[in-house]
Amino acid sequence: MAPLVNNGSISEPHAVAIGEVWKAFSALFASVAEDYKARLLGVFLPTITLLLSNPQTAVTNQSVRELLMYALASPAAFKEAAGKLDPTMRELLE
Repeated sequence: MAPLVNNGSISEPHAVAIGEVWKAFSALFASVAEDYKARLLGVFLPTITLLLSNPQTAVTNQSVRELLMYALASPAAFKEAAGKLDPTMRELLE
């Protein structure tokens, strides 16, 4: 059975793989026109935010860094996408 991020049993190789996914997300985000960044963040934010609900891990740290990068790179798009999250997700993000 695959390890679960939400119970802290994720292995180092899996954490590295998630880091690579975040790099791919960042490359895609950087290549998208500003007009579409809020839409893209509408997909990325729920995915990344789900990983914040677990105990402090390397994956949690990677996820927080990724979220901060998006917020700094495109504040208006980040705010728009975060505003559309359901209240539970938005609370976790905050």
